[in-house]
Amino acid sequence: MESSPNLALSQLPSVYSAIPSSKYRNYPFWPGNKRRSSPSTRIQCNKMFVPGFGEASPEAKAANNLHNFFTYTAVKIVAAQLESYNPEAY
Repeated sequence: MESSPNLALSQLPSVYSAIPSSKYRNYPFWPGNKRRSSPSTRIQCNKMFVPGFGEASPEAKAANNLHNFFTYTAVKIVAAQLESYNPEAY
């Protein structure tokens, strides 16, 4: 039968305590008191400008063409339905 050592949490060394004791709070090398001497190193970059697309992207042009095509088709269908409903009007 194997035996495993059982230690209570109070018996373990407290190396990484969640709340630092008050004797470390006043020292300048404590991580909570560190001040950054340099500004943030965040890189700021702008969106890239592509001069090839004059007014709209190819996707926007294709979407506009599809919209116009479906509108044209819907108008043709409705006109055909109205013509078959009342042929004397046309």
